[in-house]
Amino acid sequence: MRAKAPIRQHLLEAGCGLIAIVTAIAAAWPVHAAEAATPTRPASRLGVSTGFDWSTGDYGESLSTEIWYVPLNVRYEWRHWLFRVTLPYIRVTGPGNVVVGGDGVIVAGTQTRSETRDGVGDVIAGVTYRLDPPLPALPYLDFTVKAKFPTASKSAGLGTGEFDTTLQLDITKPLGSFTPFATLAYRFVGDPPGTPLHNTLAATLGFDWRFTRELSAGLYYGWRQTASDSLGDAHDLVPYASWKVGRHLTIGPYVEVGLSTAAPDVGVGLQLGFRQ
Repeated sequence: MRAKAPIRQHLLEAGCGLIAIVTAIAAAWPVHAAEAATPTRPASRLGVSTGFDWSTGDYGESLSTEIWYVPLNVRYEWRHWLFRVTLPYIRVTGPGNVVVGGDGVIVAGTQTRSETRDGVGDVIAGVTYRLDPPLPALPYLDFTVKAKFPTASKSAGLGTGEFDTTLQLDITKPLGSFTPFATLAYRFVGDPPGTPLHNTLAATLGFDWRFTRELSAGLYYGWRQTASDSLGDAHDLVPYASWKVGRHLTIGPYVEVGLSTAAPDVGVGLQLGFRQ
């Protein structure tokens, strides 16, 4: 098992890395004062969302694992900054050797008896800096640092019991009603005793199509490395829709189709969001 830096060092590395990236990009892409002052970006805004995510898959095991994930998300936007905190409830039915990790599941051990475990999941907190393009031809960039706090029960297989930190870059380019987007993320994974894990890379590529001001839909392909050597990379396709009801409520159903052993066979979910 390789040595792991403590969470303080992970956060320092992640924070210094993000500051260096933002500083370098900001020097080449100065933030447009007119864009920052546009009425479409409120000076501050509070949002709350919830919903559910249900998935099932065998992850290379003889028995399938069913996972319910019900998050409570709180977000606060202030100028170019976005602060988010997620507190989830998790329910897992399947072999006890399938552990819910920060990027999906981790297969550890040889237990094959199916059982149900549930409880509070890992709390995730993140901060994002949004960089508007100085020219219409350039995309929007979001730089994010996230930390996963080990609040989930390790003994119940609801988490690894370790801190994780993630650096993430989101790229978005609106082209009228059509908006392509991409994400690149690198996660520094905590290393629980007896379960050797490694850092992971993940990426998504997709598009969004706005039919009306209230209704849009899209599709994205996701790829991510898994932290455990017992699984390969995860690949999936996710079609989704977003419907804005009134000024404050958004409803977002989606479906997940797994394309590899490390991804669930199928999943469905619904997001309900409220913003000021």
